[in-house]
Amino acid sequence: MRFKLVLLTSLAGALIGAGASIGLIRATLGSWMKTYDPALSAHGWTTIVIYLIPLTIALLGGVFVYRHTARRRKLQAVITGTLVLLLCLVAYIAFDYFRL
Repeated sequence: MRFKLVLLTSLAGALIGAGASIGLIRATLGSWMKTYDPALSAHGWTTIVIYLIPLTIALLGGVFVYRHTARRRKLQAVITGTLVLLLCLVAYIAFDYFRL
C-alpha cells in the first residue's frame, strides 16, 4: 500500500473539505451555532451544501488514489474516502468545541 499517498490525500482532502464548509458557515451564517437553528435549516440551502462539500471531496480523493495506485486500488480508495470524512468530522468537532 502507498500509505504516504493515502495519508497526504486524506489530509489535503480534509483540509479542503472542512475548510470550505467552515468558511461557508462563517461567510453566510456567521457562526457554527446558527446551523442548529431549525428556522435557518428549513429554509436555507447552506445546510445541504455544508455536508455536500466534504462528501464530494472524499469522492474525488478516493478517485485520485484509485487512479494513482497499482494494487489494491479499491481498498485504498475506500480508506482515503473514509479518512477524509473522519478528519472532516474531527475538524467540525474542534470548530464547534472552540466556538470559532
